[in-house]
Amino acid sequence: MSQYIKTSQLDSQVSQTFLDCVKRTGVEYNLYVDEGGTTVVVPAERREIDFHGQDQELFDCIIAVIDRMDVAAESTIEPDENHDSAISSNSTTHEWLEEQGASGLAAVGTRPASTGLSNHTSGMDSSPSARSKIARRGNNEPRSGSLHYWAYLDDYPGCGNVNSEASFDGTCHTYASAFASVQFENTDDTDYLEMGIWPHHGCSKGNERKFTIKPGTLGDCKTRTTYSFKGWHVRCARCL
Repeated sequence: MSQYIKTSQLDSQVSQTFLDCVKRTGVEYNLYVDEGGTTVVVPAERREIDFHGQDQELFDCIIAVIDRMDVAAESTIEPDENHDSAISSNSTTHEWLEEQGASGLAAVGTRPASTGLSNHTSGMDSSPSARSKIARRGNNEPRSGSLHYWAYLDDYPGCGNVNSEASFDGTCHTYASAFASVQFENTDDTDYLEMGIWPHHGCSKGNERKFTIKPGTLGDCKTRTTYSFKGWHVRCARCL
C-alpha cells in the first residue's frame, strides 16, 4: 500500500499538463492555492462540483496528475474569501503556482496498519456501524457487497493519528466536533476513491471539497477543518 506525501517541488511538466487539461474542458474555472499547498479548482459560477456531470472532464484532469500534484475541487455555493482571490485557469501558470506554494506529491512507502477508533462521537446514517472493526480485504479476495475505505482523523494538523476507522461507500460520516486534518486510504485495487469533506455537519451546507485517491494507496494529509465526509468508489473508464 503506497502512501503519498506533499513535496515542496512541483514539476513544471506535471503542472502544465494539468493546466492545459483544465483549459481544454471548455468550462470556466478559477484556481487558488490553500495554506497547505493544495491547488484548488473552483467553478467561476456559484454551483456544486459534479465529477459525474459538468465536471467530468475536470475529474479526468485530476486523475492525470493524481500521484504527482496535490489537487482538489471545491463547491462555490457558499461565499468563501479564498474564492474571491482565485484567478482564472486561463491566466494560471506554473510560475504562479510555485509563487503561491503549490505542492507536488511523492510516494514514500507505507503507513502502519491499525483499526483503532478515535474518541470523537459520530452521528452516521442508518447503515452497518462504520466505526466497527472489520477485516482488511486481501488482494486476491473477491469484492464485497459493501465497499469500504479507511479514514485517519486527527484533532491536530499533520495527520499524526495512526488509528483508522472503517468507512462505507455512500455513507455520510458526521461528527459532533471537528477534526483539524484527515487522510483516507483506498482499499480497492481497481476503482478510484472519490472523497468529499465538509466544514459542516451532515455532508451538506456547501463548501464541499472533493479530491480523488488512486486505487490501493493512502492519500496525502488534508489539513482542513472537517466535521463530515463521504466517499464513493468510482471507475475511471479512460484509465483502463
